[in-house]
Amino acid sequence: MTRRGAVMMLVLLVVTMGAAAALSVLTGAVGVDRGVSHTSDRVRSRALAWSGLQAVMSELAAQRAAILRGEDPTLTARHEFGAAGGRVGVAKLIPFPGDEPSGPGEREALAASEGSKIDLNRADESMLAGIASLGEAGAKAVVAGRNTRAWSSVEELATLPSVSLAALYGRPETGEGAASERAGAPRGGSAAASMVSEDAPLTNLLTAFSFDPTVRAGVAGGSGVGLARVPIAGGWNEAMGGALSELMGGQAEAMKRVLQTRRAVTSSSAFVGLLREMGVPKDSWAAALDLFTPWEDEFVPGLIDVNRASVGVLSLVPGLSAESAAAIAGRREGLDAAAKSSIAWIARLGVISDDEFQAASDWLTHRTTQWRVRVEAGFDREGQDDPVPGAAGVGLEGRVVWEAVIDVADDRPRLAYLRDVTHLGLALAMERVVSAGEPRADLDDGTDEALPEAGPSGPGEGMEDVGSLRLRGMRDRRMSIDAGLDLEGPGAEVKPAEADAGGAGTGSTSRADRRAGRWRAGGRER
Repeated sequence: MTRRGAVMMLVLLVVTMGAAAALSVLTGAVGVDRGVSHTSDRVRSRALAWSGLQAVMSELAAQRAAILRGEDPTLTARHEFGAAGGRVGVAKLIPFPGDEPSGPGEREALAASEGSKIDLNRADESMLAGIASLGEAGAKAVVAGRNTRAWSSVEELATLPSVSLAALYGRPETGEGAASERAGAPRGGSAAASMVSEDAPLTNLLTAFSFDPTVRAGVAGGSGVGLARVPIAGGWNEAMGGALSELMGGQAEAMKRVLQTRRAVTSSSAFVGLLREMGVPKDSWAAALDLFTPWEDEFVPGLIDVNRASVGVLSLVPGLSAESAAAIAGRREGLDAAAKSSIAWIARLGVISDDEFQAASDWLTHRTTQWRVRVEAGFDREGQDDPVPGAAGVGLEGRVVWEAVIDVADDRPRLAYLRDVTHLGLALAMERVVSAGEPRADLDDGTDEALPEAGPSGPGEGMEDVGSLRLRGMRDRRMSIDAGLDLEGPGAEVKPAEADAGGAGTGSTSRADRRAGRWRAGGRER
């Protein structure tokens, strides 16, 4: 080869190497740009999800009076936020499964009642054992766990060796639970809800967020909605006279005689027993139960919404049989909200016996003030509609899904619970593969970790790693509006409310807020 040929080859080699280097840099830059774009979309999607949650909180707060009367909230299904680059920011509520409209004019349920479920932190062992997917062993573990610290969410049950994600969220093949990443709760007011069975998801049956405020529903003429009920654990005082005359009319004297008895009235069942003994007509029971309360705390934990709970849940209430539960669910379908504005309707209409009502009254309420929602957020191309109405995640770019429990028991709404469930469907699919014994080389991270010890845990503890599954995307989220997102902060220590022998708490000597979940509008903590 001549010298000139060697030089030409060297020049060609240098040019080729330079081009390769330039191409490598260009490819890396494109990758970085795409990564930055994806991260930016996720950040903006989270902001959209938070805006959607704020909208829901605002709508629920505006309807608080109606909710206290026992009515269902009405929520906006979809919010759009501006448009840029041919894309529209979207935050929409995902309907809960099984809640499709059954007739013209009916709407999908965009919020699920927490009050229609059994409270993990109050239910006794026999109630919990009646849930097939828990059984006696699971019930004992739940009770033992809360003796150390109250359960902060149903999802913490995944720390129990006997509870799988399928048990928590349901098995898609049964039509129950978290199909298509949509886990839900029983439809409000549905008499067709399934009995407590092996296939009923625990998230449909259990809650840690059920707190009924000791405020009036306005039963007597619709007045006094939201005013504090009068505590009667301390007996009669003359200040009660005016309210009695105004709200109970001719029955005021009979009610006064009831309260002047020397008996301690520390439970709803004891109060109902006195009403029966004094011969107070059933038509006046609703007003009496609305005006007075045996509780001295601000909120009563663990009361079950008689107007929304499934037959299976009602059948586990002390004092109610499966037949009584079915009778209640069947009768309530023909009544409007006004007729069901007190638990007394089930006795007044003779749906169950007076003895059953008295025994069950310690566990029942007529309303739900905590509602669970799922907000899906991301970006839609302008003019692009969801191909399937109500389908989750179709067409959204930078998609995130948040699940939250919003509490309007107080006059200011609070965010009791917040969780990122964007990848819940993937976690369920992974567990199905693992439980089926199929090859999982692409799912296994090479570790062999034991399940966490049974019992409650703080946010993120125990829920990050369940067996070989990595669930960091399912960690509890706590949020303060003033402080912004607090994704790593400690959760609330919640002391279970004390209960008397009859199952109803007697309250403390001072009014206290013992609700689970800390964050509220304004960032103030309890």
